[in-house]
Amino acid sequence: MQSCVERVHVSAEQVLVEEGSADADVVTLVDGVVIAFMSLAGGLRQVTGFHFAGDLLHWPRDSVTSHVTLQALTPANVCRIDRDRLRELCHSYPELAGRLFDLASARIDAAREHIVVLASGTAEQRVASFLMGLTRRTRDRRVIASSIDLPMSRVDIANYVGLRVETVSRMFTRLTSAGLLSLPTPQQVVVMDHCALAERANILARPGKPP
Repeated sequence: MQSCVERVHVSAEQVLVEEGSADADVVTLVDGVVIAFMSLAGGLRQVTGFHFAGDLLHWPRDSVTSHVTLQALTPANVCRIDRDRLRELCHSYPELAGRLFDLASARIDAAREHIVVLASGTAEQRVASFLMGLTRRTRDRRVIASSIDLPMSRVDIANYVGLRVETVSRMFTRLTSAGLLSLPTPQQVVVMDHCALAERANILARPGKPP
């Protein structure tokens, strides 16, 4: 299996997959942070997600071009494998197919929750939910989640959560003044109170909790 997988190092700002391209490789992220976005009229772009180590970045469908651009925000390593070859491997290694299914399911769940946040959340809830998502991802990588790196710009965060950049900055200031966050630098957030931040982010009624 190893011989058919290509591990590629990319530098910050390098494009991994171009929107509209017919890239036939399945791409997974080994380490680093990648942004996904779609091009809009007038040279604007819509950020659709931020991806971290272990994420499935790109799964091309037959005769369908990519609908997003994937670009590294930090130096990163990715694994590329031809889609058809991976399908063959999934037949031989059922556990591989199961793992890919889990990754795809996680992406769908995250997208659904993000839609709810955009549709129903206040500005504070949207920013708090974004930060809670980053802390969950950090815990998934078994790293202490109190300190979060923010390689993405405030503009990209604002684009992702559907707010003006000034509003995002104001929400960071509000959460900091409330003692929930500390901002050593613009590219780093320290979560001081995880429970309180989770309460500010809460929109969905969780199983076992009152709506």
